[in-house]
Amino acid sequence: MFNKNLNRARNNKKIRRLIITSSLLIVIVIIAVSIYYSTNIAPFRKIVLTVDNNVTRMDYFLKRTRMAGNDPTLTLQQLTYEQIVQILALQYGISTSPSDIDDALRKEAAGSGTDVLTEADFQEWYTNRLNTVELTDSEYRDIIRTNIMATSLMEYLAKNIPTIAEQIHLYTIIAGTYDDAISARTRIINGESFSAVAGEISLDSQTKSKGGELAWIPKGVTPYDDVIFQLAVGQVSEPVEIDSSSPSTSQYIIFMVSEKDPERIIDASPLGVLRSRALYDLILQQIPQHVKYSYTPEDNEWVTAQLAQYLKK
Repeated sequence: MFNKNLNRARNNKKIRRLIITSSLLIVIVIIAVSIYYSTNIAPFRKIVLTVDNNVTRMDYFLKRTRMAGNDPTLTLQQLTYEQIVQILALQYGISTSPSDIDDALRKEAAGSGTDVLTEADFQEWYTNRLNTVELTDSEYRDIIRTNIMATSLMEYLAKNIPTIAEQIHLYTIIAGTYDDAISARTRIINGESFSAVAGEISLDSQTKSKGGELAWIPKGVTPYDDVIFQLAVGQVSEPVEIDSSSPSTSQYIIFMVSEKDPERIIDASPLGVLRSRALYDLILQQIPQHVKYSYTPEDNEWVTAQLAQYLKK
């Protein structure tokens, strides 16, 4: 009887030890899984952008950032615009068929070449393209679909853009510092020609050789309408800072208007800008009511680190 009780006690002790050991193993496994999930899965599943009921998670955001080679915040902006374009397309009754996407892909594959691609050539190009950008077929086709919608929206909105408008014949000088801009302005006020000073000191390679001449400009093309449309003919503006967000890299611009015309046909380049801005402005109007951002500065640091690791591969 004594031996039976002793054996029973020993067995119970072994069972308790086994239970304790198993429990510890389970805890260790749970901790390990939790660490793995929080390190290798959860960050990639985090929602960074919500547009209505559509969410963009970190894994796709990383793909698009790598594809664009941009600052992550620019990719976030691009993804926002794409989602809003899809909403606007629905509102304006604009749709895209699978054949439209196929045609756009084949144009992209052909590039500037004149040869007609065979189906085999196209499939090889498309496979390589997907491998390069590291997107799935559906992800890449969705980008193409959105681009087609954006073009259609731009064309639709362009119909309401007037082709005749009040315009000014604008000249500019870009200087590296505020003092350089003041010096240039003073020289012009004291009698030197704007064109001569621009040709000597302007940092804008596109207008420097033309004496600072930019173009005939209607309202809405530049962010400086409040300045340039208040100038009298021949008047030189005060220096305007181009990039106030970064004083170390800021440049300064001065303007001069040589002519004004209350009704002039808008040239192709500024008209293209107006048409693009019509869609851009419409997108900006939609953002407050449709978009919720959950991308944080900490997320940006994590993404930057992920991109750095990717580039080392």
